[in-house]
Amino acid sequence: MKCQHCQEEVSVLKKTCPKCGEETGSKVVLYLEKIWNGTKKIARFIKKVFLYLLDRAIFYAKKAWPHIKKFFSVRKNVYITAGALAGLVLIFVILGLLREPAVESPILNLADPVSELEQNVPFTGAVLSVDELTSPIYGFEIVVPFGAYDELTPFEITTQTIESHDLGDSFTPITPLINIDNGHTFSNEPLTLTIPVEIEEGEFAMGFYFDVETNSLEGIPMKNLTSTEITLFTNHFSSIVVSKISIDELLKLTNVTDQYVDTGFIPGVDDWQFTNYGSFLAQGGHCAGQVLTMSWYYHTQKIGENEPALYNLFDNVGFEATEAFMEDDNLGYRFASVIQNLLDFSSEDFYDYLSFAGDDKQLIYFAFSYAMVVTNKPQLMAIYSHNELGDIVSGHAIMAYKMQGYDIYVADPNYPGQTNRKVHFNTSPGVYEFDPYSSGANAQAIIDDGALLYDDIFYIGESALIDYERIEEEYNKLLEGTIGDEYFPTLEASFLTEYDQNVVDQVWMDVAGDEITLGTTHNDVMACYLQNKVVIAVTANHLDAVYTLYQGDQYIEGPYYAAEDGYVYYEVELINGVNEIGVLAEIVVGADRYYADFMRMKINYTAGVTTECAATIVGRYNFYSRSDNQNLVQNHYILIREDGTFTESYTVNNPIYTNVIDGTWAIVPGQNAGENILYLTFGGTTDTYEVLENYQWLRYTAGDIIFLFQKEG
Repeated sequence: MKCQHCQEEVSVLKKTCPKCGEETGSKVVLYLEKIWNGTKKIARFIKKVFLYLLDRAIFYAKKAWPHIKKFFSVRKNVYITAGALAGLVLIFVILGLLREPAVESPILNLADPVSELEQNVPFTGAVLSVDELTSPIYGFEIVVPFGAYDELTPFEITTQTIESHDLGDSFTPITPLINIDNGHTFSNEPLTLTIPVEIEEGEFAMGFYFDVETNSLEGIPMKNLTSTEITLFTNHFSSIVVSKISIDELLKLTNVTDQYVDTGFIPGVDDWQFTNYGSFLAQGGHCAGQVLTMSWYYHTQKIGENEPALYNLFDNVGFEATEAFMEDDNLGYRFASVIQNLLDFSSEDFYDYLSFAGDDKQLIYFAFSYAMVVTNKPQLMAIYSHNELGDIVSGHAIMAYKMQGYDIYVADPNYPGQTNRKVHFNTSPGVYEFDPYSSGANAQAIIDDGALLYDDIFYIGESALIDYERIEEEYNKLLEGTIGDEYFPTLEASFLTEYDQNVVDQVWMDVAGDEITLGTTHNDVMACYLQNKVVIAVTANHLDAVYTLYQGDQYIEGPYYAAEDGYVYYEVELINGVNEIGVLAEIVVGADRYYADFMRMKINYTAGVTTECAATIVGRYNFYSRSDNQNLVQNHYILIREDGTFTESYTVNNPIYTNVIDGTWAIVPGQNAGENILYLTFGGTTDTYEVLENYQWLRYTAGDIIFLFQKEG
């Protein structure tokens, strides 16, 4: 065929003429391109459906496994299920063949890419500049500081003309799409990009990522904006475009009485249900981790994968929801804390990265407004409080999700579920800045010292400064139940399956799958005082851990330090049927306790017929009262064993420590139940107790104070 421009003879498979460089006009090429583009769209759709089904199967299989295991223990159920699945597969195959795949149209229609720059960047850093006068991004520059990358990193920059778009009148691109490829390497610290633009007075411009896979835009935080250039900063690259809008038009979109910008995110539906109290890994609070994870989940899982809303989704996973009890939300606590650990919002260095635009706070307000108008997504907001010397005293992260007038509505991790919290931009003459916002570094800080006023407000966007791939990796660990295990002391538990007078001969079994089943023979292998009880031993393998026991969501006892072997032991009263207990592990740092882990256990108990225990001194006696009504210790008990030994243990309240006394015992029976005398000997000391009511009570007198202990069971 002949080229439509220069009439040179060329192959029908050539798109560009080798002689004149123009498009040949080959219909064969156009036809092949349409087929190829359609094939890619179908492939992306199939991939998305496959990944969605795979994720759902894994997620719900983990929740349903105990019930599935029980169901398939019956052979007939196996045959029935196999037949039903075969029928369903056949139906889905037929429907799939008949249905046309829904292919989403691209929001940006792009010309072919044109190469602008290729350069290798060493770990010492570099400046990448586009100096070709004919380039549409002449003057473009990336500053890569020393140590941004650990090794030599290749950069390739191309541009694509935006021929049309499907984003409405508010989106006016003033640059081509700039594709920056460095192998998707996330930098160790933010880099700055300067992009040449042309904007008039009364206009606002902003940079956006374009993700071809999700066909979506995302706002990028800026360092500076003038009439001739915009400077952005980010830790990663993809495709970038700059768009502008009239400021008058932008303000109309957030009119006080009529229109407003609403991304669809709703506190109490899409945020986390737990409050930002901090944890062992994030002792100052995990606000940024909460905001980033709930933003990521909202975009990628709820909107992108049609998953359920986040609020209460991971509440007491595997057990009945306990909405008013946050301690068992260990997966969410750990997820937020791990992500918080990636980014220090309270540091001076991070503050310096955000401190852009001088005193023109309008640029920050416009960034929130325009980003939500264009992307219809919530935006991350960093806020800072200062003392009278101008030093940062607190950094905090919240999420902007709706705008009306000059109010930016925010989801605050210190106040989960609240829909009335907002940051106001003050437009009084001569002001034009944000009013201080009241909150705290974490919820405990607000309780202890009162709320702070945050006087600096900054736009972060979404993923410019955080690795979203890392969030996805950690989320997969959340689904597996292993999130944070490499950072947090993690609870382990075992239970006593066979009692023996000699401790070393007692039989213990690890708690597997958070479930314990005790049959009708349980009481037959327990000591008298352990009838209808289970003994649980838990540890987080940390010297400074303390443990608290809960029945369902009700506090039972604790916190206690572990015994010398590293375990804390609980004797739990059982009822026939299902018993749920939980253990909270916290790490003591100074005078504070920080969340580490929570373990929920389901105990299925069927009581057996047992021989009634004869009256005996052997057993455990718990402290009941002292005559002067003081409460100086907790968890005070005396354990008397059949082998002639005893242990007395108590935890002093202030300062908190546990004292354990071991020794031997002897009893002198009297003619009546109230005349028995018990002698407890430890070292060279012997204490004398009166044994009351057929071994049900111990009474000890020290001076004028009378101590009473009551026997368990």
